[in-house]
Amino acid sequence: MAVNLLAKLKARFAGKAEPEHLRRGALGERAAKKFLQRQGLKFLAANFRSARGEIDLVFRDGDCLLFVAFDRNIIWG
Repeated sequence: MAVNLLAKLKARFAGKAEPEHLRRGALGERAAKKFLQRQGLKFLAANFRSARGEIDLVFRDGDCLLFVAFDRNIIWG
């Protein structure tokens, strides 16, 4: 986690702007994480990767697991 923070700080102060789609994605993930935690779910992992792909957020609600994946191509009206 500290390495990720250090990389973000270096990128910010080195003048390298993060692409807009990545900033929006991170903002959406933070908002969803905060919302679900306020609903009482326990946060387990972020950006879980496997050979089959990536799951953006993983939560536990009692004995159930909740997997959250974001897709920038889906537009809700």
